[in-house]
Amino acid sequence: RNRKGPVPAIIGLHGHGSSKASICTDLKNGQCIGPMLAKRGYVVAAIDAAFNGERVGKGPAGPNFDKGSYPQEMSLFKLYLLQGSCLWGMMLREEQCLIDYLETRPEVDKTMIGATGMSMGCTRSWWLAAIDDRIKAIVGVACFTRYTELIAHGNLRKHGIYYFVPGVFKHFDMEALHALIAPRPHLELSGDQDGGAPTNGIITFEKKLIPLYRLHEKPDGFRSVIYKDTGHEYLPEMQTEMVNWFEKHLPVKK
Repeated sequence: RNRKGPVPAIIGLHGHGSSKASICTDLKNGQCIGPMLAKRGYVVAAIDAAFNGERVGKGPAGPNFDKGSYPQEMSLFKLYLLQGSCLWGMMLREEQCLIDYLETRPEVDKTMIGATGMSMGCTRSWWLAAIDDRIKAIVGVACFTRYTELIAHGNLRKHGIYYFVPGVFKHFDMEALHALIAPRPHLELSGDQDGGAPTNGIITFEKKLIPLYRLHEKPDGFRSVIYKDTGHEYLPEMQTEMVNWFEKHLPVKK
């Protein structure tokens, strides 16, 4: 309402056990950042991932067996491996199709599209920005994860099968992926008690990415915040940081 021309759009990416409703309409869910961004003048878009929300029961095992997200996730992972692809890649491709759609919308400034999410949504935000430079700014919450430290802590079990891309270690660990985002604005918000994102892995990321952004002459373009005594959760103060980041880097013209 009261929009004066095209405005920035934020893609909201839900977590592993959630859905687009958790972003847009489930006000009791900590991930429900759609309304607060919309009130600040942003277009907000969210879709169900391959095994979530309205897509549950529509996977390769059929409605009798894909009654929950986990069985469907497993079936899809196996199917895409047989086809020479991977579930994670297909999920990201769907998010790219969402970007394609947003670019057709008259209310969207297609030069100002951001992405944010928690947990699986966090990981999708930085993968999406790395592979598609139409994403101009991101905020990740509770999944700023480096594989080497994740393995060292015995915490591969903390992530669903969707998360793993065959052969990644032949090429790089995740700091190389994050480097592809630079110098675009990149904020990560993490808890120090989150086993799925070990703190020493986060510190390794910071040591590698802070100098990289300085090299790009964008020292304020990357920020990482670690919250003490915080687990895998989305705190109200994290929501405030998220909104402030987008208002700084993808401002809505008043």
